[in-house]
Amino acid sequence: MIQRLSKRLVLKASLKHGLKQLKSPVYKLVKEWGVALPLHPEYRTLPMVWYVPPLSPILQRVTSDVYLPDAHEMRVPVQYLANLFTAGNTEILARTLQRVLDMREYMRRRETGDGPIDHNVELTEDQMYGMYKLLALSKYNDRFVIPSDVKVSREGRLEMQQNRGFACPTGGCQ
Repeated sequence: MIQRLSKRLVLKASLKHGLKQLKSPVYKLVKEWGVALPLHPEYRTLPMVWYVPPLSPILQRVTSDVYLPDAHEMRVPVQYLANLFTAGNTEILARTLQRVLDMREYMRRRETGDGPIDHNVELTEDQMYGMYKLLALSKYNDRFVIPSDVKVSREGRLEMQQNRGFACPTGGCQ
């Protein structure tokens, strides 16, 4: 219920500030795909930066049949990453890493034509391809969402910063 309420509040605020829909890459990584995590949530601070936990190199030797491990077979211990990103909860971190590994396996199978993934995955094929495009091939317009009502040139922003300190171009930041 809280998640639905917060989604409605975010949507209402985004519509108020000129965004037609939630196209934010951070929103997709955190809310839709669930692969970005805050650093040290046990401090109970609101995160300004979100992290996608790293996929460490594979420990298995690469053979002719490429082997993609699950989250617990990576070189960096899951418990270490869990202490950084999930206050020690290894289940949440393992699920997050597994989603990124599933995306990696999906893209490998798509490129080689090996067929669908043979285990259950939490994300759809469209979501995995969207995650791949955002994390691997994103262009400037995909990575940043600028509200449409901001009509200040670059020189105008520099002048505003030099003369008045930082001020919102729309005047809406109080």
